[in-house]
Amino acid sequence: MNAKQFLTASNAAYTALGVKPPGQGWFAFDVSMAEARGGEATKFVMAIWNYRGEKPETYVPSISRDVHTGEIWYRVTRYREGEDPKNRTSLWNGISIAQGYAIPMYALLKDRTTRRCSLGDVYKIEKVVYEPDESALWLQLDVGIRYEGIEFEVVSSAHLHSLSPFSPLKSHSSKENLGSRRMISTEQYMSAYDVAKEIFRGSFSRKGGIAKLAAETGLNEGSASALINNYRCLMTGTPIKAPMSVDAMEHFTDNIVATHGGDVLRNVVLSLRGFVQYQNEEQNNRAHGMRGILDRLESELNGYDRNRFLEEAIRTSEPGVEHASNDPASEILREIWVRGPQHAAFRRALKRQWNNTCAVHGVPCNDLLRASHIVAWRLSESLRGDVNNGLLLSVPLDSLFDCGLIAFSASGQMLLSGKLTQETMAHFGLRPGMQLAWSHLSETTRSRISENLAKHRAMFADQHGYT
Repeated sequence: MNAKQFLTASNAAYTALGVKPPGQGWFAFDVSMAEARGGEATKFVMAIWNYRGEKPETYVPSISRDVHTGEIWYRVTRYREGEDPKNRTSLWNGISIAQGYAIPMYALLKDRTTRRCSLGDVYKIEKVVYEPDESALWLQLDVGIRYEGIEFEVVSSAHLHSLSPFSPLKSHSSKENLGSRRMISTEQYMSAYDVAKEIFRGSFSRKGGIAKLAAETGLNEGSASALINNYRCLMTGTPIKAPMSVDAMEHFTDNIVATHGGDVLRNVVLSLRGFVQYQNEEQNNRAHGMRGILDRLESELNGYDRNRFLEEAIRTSEPGVEHASNDPASEILREIWVRGPQHAAFRRALKRQWNNTCAVHGVPCNDLLRASHIVAWRLSESLRGDVNNGLLLSVPLDSLFDCGLIAFSASGQMLLSGKLTQETMAHFGLRPGMQLAWSHLSETTRSRISENLAKHRAMFADQHGYT
């Protein structure tokens, strides 16, 4: 990095970015510590070094670039060698608060030699995960157009996608080691969601469901009970009062809407609206993260209601003319309108499951990704919103998969249709040995996806000879 960019002293840089400079037991938010702990902050900023090492001659880049995907990561150790462990408590508390309330997080680049900052190099922190031994955090950075000029250590970061999200504090006033307080994992949310769904359907008892979650996922009875109850609240429109993280709420709301469609959206909005109101009035918490989810869902509900009205207008626009409601173009238009919120939620759930990357290439593809159904939407109503009936694929792969020119084996290996020409394969970059990049998924999740992949293969088996 050009040293001329590092012109600003740390405190001045924080101030310029609209946050309060960090201090003892504190890190850089745009509000006071008390307000940040209450969820009222709207921005979090931390400094990251461009190099690490004892002396200039031994410096190595602190920022890592993945050799395969190009993802940018920065490692933050739990302790610094030779320092009091409490020195990093404020940083980890700050990250915990920001994660817990889904507050936007930014990394400010700081020069190891001059100890000054570059205001032209502020990166959005996209994701935070922690090492299994809780010795360090990894921050995934979106460097955008500021990529040029950064020195990287080239590494393989494949293992980071299997790590758990960073754990928000249960009590943000605590000064204890954050590593002992883990957030409920995505797999536990998914299991709790599945069990809650079956309890709601009457497949088994609430008591049996709680015992199942405790035995299979390690969730304690209190957390399992709260998640099961929150599912019921979202389905029925009852305001939620039990604590629930932003990640969990996104998982539950998206999967409910993806599974049941736009007709359940009103109840989800009513339930979440009640939760936000309760947080505001009873807990003095602005609940920015939950408010963001609610704003999005309310917008989708308004669009759904509007499209329902238009759909009805089309259906009744020509009284006595029977073919008007059966017109193919009108049927397609109505399906798109009605399907909108359901498919949007399905896509969000898929993006979370596949880390916003193509399920084959393992890279973001400039977000040119399609939420592709494995078993087609029209063929199975029960699988329409099932996240395990989907793959997040780049646009070319989605087109090929949709018409059966490619498929996937039970182990995730890409299968090629005998009808594919060499020219087509070369054009789309297909080659032997390509497979799903799903090592970050649990064995249970891969098994469920494999069941649907088998249905996809069976549907096209007579039409395509796969190799």
